Amino acid sequence: MKRKVRIALSSLSLALILGSLMVFAVPHLLGRVVFFLDGPYAETQWEQTGKKTQWMLLRHGLSAQVIIVDPLPLDEQTLAKVASHKKTKAMVFSPLLTALEKGALPEDGQPLVIGMGMLAQKNSFFDIALLADADAGWSEAAVFLKERQAETHLGSAVLSQQGDERSTLAAKTFAASFSDASLVTVSQGKDEGGPLFAAALLDSLKKEHVMLVATAGADRLDAYFASDNSLQWVVDVRYKPIVPVRQLFAVVADDLSQSLLPLLPILDQRPEKRDNPLSLPLLRSCYPMTRTLGSFVESALQGLRRSLL
Repeated sequence: MKRKVRIALSSLSLALILGSLMVFAVPHLLGRVVFFLDGPYAETQWEQTGKKTQWMLLRHGLSAQVIIVDPLPLDEQTLAKVASHKKTKAMVFSPLLTALEKGALPEDGQPLVIGMGMLAQKNSFFDIALLADADAGWSEAAVFLKERQAETHLGSAVLSQQGDERSTLAAKTFAASFSDASLVTVSQGKDEGGPLFAAALLDSLKKEHVMLVATAGADRLDAYFASDNSLQWVVDVRYKPIVPVRQLFAVVADDLSQSLLPLLPILDQRPEKRDNPLSLPLLRSCYPMTRTLGSFVESALQGLRRSLL
């Protein structure tokens, strides 16, 4: 009996060792997609969607390598070294690094070069420009909030900032998904914002039994969290660091896995060199935080009690 136990334990140990070796060794054997990211993008967008992107690539026989560029800009030596590596199939640049990149690569053996943002369209360094619509992901966010609204019978609101095209378009897209009058729309003026405005608006929202607020951005957004801790928020992932964890219901962020998926078949067949990069959509999705319905209802009831005082 003891011998069988020893054999079983030895087999388990061997399996664990082999598994560990596979985890560390396999990525080095696969072709790779290298992501050049600035610090803020890595801490928000990639933190939210990186694992999903890594798994998507792994399922297609590729690994992901992340290089956080600090200080800026990316030095040409690092760029050339990565580009010349035989395993590098593509290089992806965050929007800020796309805007800063002025380099050049040799024509032969160059991997696919992918930039994000409008400035990628005007830079022949890039083969592909991934462009996001200002309202991308917010229809999905609206559907998500409507589902929660149906479960709790509490209202929702959308907050936008006057003069901010991205915030305004996202709010319009979000509101279009609500066919009834259950959505409260708030447009914050250029001279509004700050603690007093936030406190007054939050008090008004509570009187209308609003417990879910969505926004792609507003000036002095942090003031809303200093005045209240019961409302639940859906925000652009850029604002995730300033929202208290208990109040963060979902974020809208870049969906790199779905954006890059159509490009995988051409990684070994680079497109013809163009004066301007080929433009493709940078998809965005709504990512719910891990929250139980019970914890959400608890926060909602807390807000209702305050509104009745």
